[in-house]
Amino acid sequence: MDRQAIRPRDFMETEKGLFFAAIAGDIAFLRYYPHPQGDRMRRGVAYRKVASTMESFQYLRENAPEHLHLRGGRLLQRCPPETIRQVYSPAQRLMELEAEAAGDPLAMKALGLSRLLEDVPEERKGVTGSLLVDMHRDSSDIDFVVYGVRQFHRAREALMESGLAGNLTEEQWQRYYEKRFPGERALSHEDFLWHEKRKGNIGVYKGTIYNLLLVDDAVKLRPSTPVGPVKLMCTVTDASMAFHVPSIYLVDHDLVDEVLSYTHTYAGQAMEGEVIEVSGVLEKKDRGWRVVVGTTREAVGEYIRVVRPELDPPSGQRESPAQSKGM
Repeated sequence: MDRQAIRPRDFMETEKGLFFAAIAGDIAFLRYYPHPQGDRMRRGVAYRKVASTMESFQYLRENAPEHLHLRGGRLLQRCPPETIRQVYSPAQRLMELEAEAAGDPLAMKALGLSRLLEDVPEERKGVTGSLLVDMHRDSSDIDFVVYGVRQFHRAREALMESGLAGNLTEEQWQRYYEKRFPGERALSHEDFLWHEKRKGNIGVYKGTIYNLLLVDDAVKLRPSTPVGPVKLMCTVTDASMAFHVPSIYLVDHDLVDEVLSYTHTYAGQAMEGEVIEVSGVLEKKDRGWRVVVGTTREAVGEYIRVVRPELDPPSGQRESPAQSKGM
């Protein structure tokens, strides 16, 4: 299997019937696995949706350790080429839905959303998540993919202009907040809403929540080695890759020059010129330092938040990694 053919947001089915979501490079997350009491059915087989990173690692340790890989002191999930039975493409799936959507309410809504974004070429659109691998339910969200930065922002602007971005009800926002923070909550509900409502990449279409997701091949990361947890404040100097996978923020700080996030929660989180507070893992690159947020899918204890003068006390100092780590 050619790794170059696999892109972020693709899904991979393994010979053991496991379904992984491609994240970046060879990093992937287990999303579904066969289980006799699973509540998702696919071709006569019951599947369980992974509820947490802890659950996914435990399952892989016990059933498929070949999908665990230690890199730079960090345990990662991946799909070795020899384990892959089939790769599922979001763009291909959206085209297939044209012929298969009749009688499927969620698929019909996905097609309606696609037609709403008529200025984006058909080959630049797709659906991922449960709809991609036919494990969705009527209550599932729509994970809508757009390929390419220019097309993504065209779609985002169209949704904002149509009033379909950020239009969740209070109940839907609460459920979405609980989904993003199933355990420890790094951001308060009010802080979370402030960030989310200005992003333009989430909304409700015909009663169903959708997420607008960017896939672009421009991200090329240099190797790095984890050092340890860190909390600091810095100023964003470039947010042009804030919606990429991973999200990348170039920053002004005494030590760190970039902040990365592998979790969708912090995509589009900050804009150029804003001061952010970051909690994550400090990593040493061949040249320079970065902070990584989202070392697990839930990013427990890790976050990016914009420092807002009206809520945060003024401070003339920035905390350095050395100070926060006691180096």
